[in-house]
Amino acid sequence: MPHSDLLTSLLDGPTNCERLFNGSIQPPIPYGNQTEETSLFTEQGFRSVRGSLTEGRYLVIESGDFALAVNTDNGTSLIVSNATDSKFEDPSQRFVIHAMDPTDASAKTFKISSGPDFQGDSTMYIKPNLGLGSKDEGAVFMITFLGAGSRYLFKEVESGRFMVLQEGGVSLNESYAARSGPKLFSADISEFWLLPKIYL
Repeated sequence: MPHSDLLTSLLDGPTNCERLFNGSIQPPIPYGNQTEETSLFTEQGFRSVRGSLTEGRYLVIESGDFALAVNTDNGTSLIVSNATDSKFEDPSQRFVIHAMDPTDASAKTFKISSGPDFQGDSTMYIKPNLGLGSKDEGAVFMITFLGAGSRYLFKEVESGRFMVLQEGGVSLNESYAARSGPKLFSADISEFWLLPKIYL
């Protein structure tokens, strides 16, 4: 029979447990045992992304054998490169999304910036012409989860065209094939300080 308060007859199991085992319920907090280095530690790895997107992580955008990447020769254009088994190793393939309305948890419109710092500026945004530029020049993409196959649609809002990755490069097409929509991977790297600030 669950324990109840004698005066109110309301269930009070947690309170009764704390009274009976006072001093032995909560373990001591290990203050002073953690350094700044270990408090900021993250393990390298990646996971497939499914469902609604959120800010605050690196994303690798892949379609088939190809991944969206920043052209490291000039740092101002996009290319496709070979997808890798370990999604966190190639800095040029890391991107960060920025919600147009950060207060809307179900938002589907985002600007996309390159993750790493190639030209002394870690906030280069994908522009409507698929080049890279400032935040103000950044294109707005409606990113929709397709469900089956864990794929997404990237629709550039201004033109109404869809971002497509293929062997020849990255382009905006008027139509799309759901089965060829990009897959997303959330990549964690140990260099925690590389993640840019998430401000719109």
